[in-house]
Amino acid sequence: MKLLHRDPHEVSIVAAVGAPYPLSPHLFLDLIGIGETLIAIGVLSGLFPRFLATFQIVLLLTMNLIAICFGQGTIADPIGLLIHNLPLILCIVLVGWYPPQKNGEAKP
Repeated sequence: MKLLHRDPHEVSIVAAVGAPYPLSPHLFLDLIGIGETLIAIGVLSGLFPRFLATFQIVLLLTMNLIAICFGQGTIADPIGLLIHNLPLILCIVLVGWYPPQKNGEAKP
C-alpha cells in the first residue's frame, strides 16, 4: 500500500529514524514499496521460494527492529508490533518451505 497510499504513521516512523540522504521520507517509502512489490512478484513467480522467504523474514524483522530502536517512540507498542507480525512470518515460512506445486510435478 505504500505506493498507492502513504500511511502517515509510517511516514512519521521514517522521518524519526531518518531516511538515507538525500531521500525524503516520502521517496524512501516509495522505494520500500517498490521493493515489496518486487518481492511479491518473486513469490508469485515461484522461483527461489526458500531464499525469498528467508529474505522476507530477515527484512521484516530488521525493519521492525530499526523502527523500534531508532524510531524515537513512534512505535507505541513494540512487543505488540512483533506479535502482530507473527502470522505474516508464519505465512512466509509456509509458502517458502512448502511452495505450490507446478503442473506435472510430483507431490512430496
